[in-house]
Amino acid sequence: MKKVYFFVLLTVICSVLTFNSFAQKTESNKQITRCVTMQRLEKLFSNDLLSRANNNQRNANTNTGPFISSYRLNAVVTIPMVVHIVLPNPYVVTDADVQSQIDRLNLDFAGINGDSSNASATFLALRGHSMIQFCLAKRTPGGQLTSGIERRTSTTTSSPLSTEDPIKYQSKGGLDQWDPNSYLNLWIGNDDGSGEILGYAHFPGTTPVAEDGVFINYQSWGSNVCYTLPDYSKGRSATHEIGHYLGLMHIWGDDNGCSGDDFRNLTEVQSTCSLPAGLFNPPGSGNTSADIGDTPNQGGETTNCSVGEVTDACATTTPGKMYQNFMDYSLDACLTMFTKKQVERMEWVLDHCRGSLKTSLGCQPPASTITRDASPLESVNPGGVELIGCNSKYYSSVVFCAGSFVPKVRIVNNASTTLTTVTVGYQIDDGTAITKTFTVNLALGASAVVSFDPISINAGNHEIRYFTSNPNGNTDQVPANDSITTSFTVNGSTTVPFTENFLSTTFPPVNWSLINPDGGVTWQRHEAGKGNPGSAYMNTFNYDKNNEVDDLVSPRISFNPVGIDSVKLSFDLAAATYSDPSDPSVTMDTLQILVSKDCGTTFTTVYKKWGKELRTVDTPQTDEFIPTPDQWRKENVDLTSFSGQSPIQLFFRVTNNFENNIFLDNINVMTSVVPALLKSQGYLVLPNPFRQNFVVWHYHQPTDLRFIRVYNSLGQLMLTQEYKGNAENYIPIDLLGKPSGIYFVRLQYLDTRKNITQQIVKY
Repeated sequence: MKKVYFFVLLTVICSVLTFNSFAQKTESNKQITRCVTMQRLEKLFSNDLLSRANNNQRNANTNTGPFISSYRLNAVVTIPMVVHIVLPNPYVVTDADVQSQIDRLNLDFAGINGDSSNASATFLALRGHSMIQFCLAKRTPGGQLTSGIERRTSTTTSSPLSTEDPIKYQSKGGLDQWDPNSYLNLWIGNDDGSGEILGYAHFPGTTPVAEDGVFINYQSWGSNVCYTLPDYSKGRSATHEIGHYLGLMHIWGDDNGCSGDDFRNLTEVQSTCSLPAGLFNPPGSGNTSADIGDTPNQGGETTNCSVGEVTDACATTTPGKMYQNFMDYSLDACLTMFTKKQVERMEWVLDHCRGSLKTSLGCQPPASTITRDASPLESVNPGGVELIGCNSKYYSSVVFCAGSFVPKVRIVNNASTTLTTVTVGYQIDDGTAITKTFTVNLALGASAVVSFDPISINAGNHEIRYFTSNPNGNTDQVPANDSITTSFTVNGSTTVPFTENFLSTTFPPVNWSLINPDGGVTWQRHEAGKGNPGSAYMNTFNYDKNNEVDDLVSPRISFNPVGIDSVKLSFDLAAATYSDPSDPSVTMDTLQILVSKDCGTTFTTVYKKWGKELRTVDTPQTDEFIPTPDQWRKENVDLTSFSGQSPIQLFFRVTNNFENNIFLDNINVMTSVVPALLKSQGYLVLPNPFRQNFVVWHYHQPTDLRFIRVYNSLGQLMLTQEYKGNAENYIPIDLLGKPSGIYFVRLQYLDTRKNITQQIVKY
């Protein structure tokens, strides 16, 4: 099953919810551990007994004195937020998506969200209204103007169970934290493939400080239908995780029993933030008459969207469970409230344990701002990505073929004034610079992709420089960022006979290309090969994303059609399944071969196999498949229909469904001219006479051939070969060791009227 988790890392780590089969290798009925907060703490303690001793001492010294009269803030506090987006296409999360999520947070934390009618009158009376609000940062830690959003095009994902979460480090492909004393840092990205992790947060006063902040899976960020999961599309993952960031526990107390306490002191999670007596329960006081909390006892997390009053083994009577609480695991549509005591706790934590956020200048723009500063942000074509509707279109830094090329660049407005016009240009190598003025509408930090007219470009290595000028018709105030340069290669072509055996460790091979839309697992070289070391393979065994497509693209292959009778593609294939391909509930990996005559604009499918037809081993392989020499099969594809349409390109396409690996080797494209007699007669047996071997050669594949039998001159049967619709055009016959003399070759077909007997001589 596809695993969905909420994570809170103390690092507090919390898993949540199972839905939609994503991977056959995970048992569909496997019990998911939805929260491992305490297990994580026990692991930390077991690795450092001094930490346990220090923690026990800290708990012993916790203030249990008189209650404070008020834990509330005196006025609204707006927390500056910086949103770090790290994705293969970070522009799928738009600026509008970010702002809508912040708007949702402000409604939820103020307790004025309009969807709270699902709470009973009893719970509505407990509903809290905090004075905590959020804004996108308007200045950087260095005092420069910012939109509060930064993006990085990267395949780096969040890995909450690693020592360091790579998404939070520039050096690991992510984005570095801004000063956590002045900003709430949010990282938006994908998880590391161990499951769909919707988010995690750091409690106040916990380590590592360099990772303090919140991670949210982009699939649960905001409400954009292009990428959010339907059950998590109301932005409540961020509300939940920021609740942890401000000191709240899960509502059921994380024990999956009736003794759990969601109003424990933060020192119990190794935080240096020690709460006053009125905001936590001393050990043993939770769920008793001395409990200071206002949330009902609850036996475990909620994993659906309940309706009406719901009880469990711990909340046995009215009003039942508070499944509407933001700190439960209900689906987004059911999470609608914090309680008054939770609000008190968050506001006290903000005031005393994250107090520097109250005086941060992050929400205020710098006094002096730049009003005209446009720049090229990154190359889109070549080597980048753009968003078209809900789909990401990736452009390789290797252009498939010489000819038409469309330069594209993403430009950004770095100034406080909205950018309405800008001149953008490009220059390839030392050629003539081409410029064009574009009309745009870009607020601070907003970007757009601009395109130029198609140009013709030769094969080889090139550099392209993109540049901007004249923002809003005036001089750019920051000329230092007005140009970027990137390198790219335009692939050359080749002619038949064409062979690729992947002997070289360079991959993709010279003049080959890869298309990897999701930036994840793709074609790579493997040492296993058929006959010689080296092959191309797709690691679908470890690729747990269904229906992702990856292409291995050949050079353009040219051939002279004059006199050609056939064009043939052959290759060696090794493939296995993980699941039983006869199971109708399982979708198999698919290998297709597509031919393009126009550099990948249009395609003709010439080969498509999956499941039983694709695999080269008869039984499912539950271990990762690496082929042995006898687990390969020769595949042949007729390309003769393209003989007058040269040059062509071959796209070897795998559609992944998390089954097992697929290998290709010894790819050959050959043309042939056949003897006139073969064309007229339909078959030949040659050479005649022969010394040891002869060949039965059919002009068209003999799918109805059933037997080849060879008799000596006495009528004795010397050899039989049987076929069941799988006979090749070219069939070698070996009579090594047989005496010289006259033999008779008998070809027997499904239609017996076609049966043929031919005399041949062995010398």
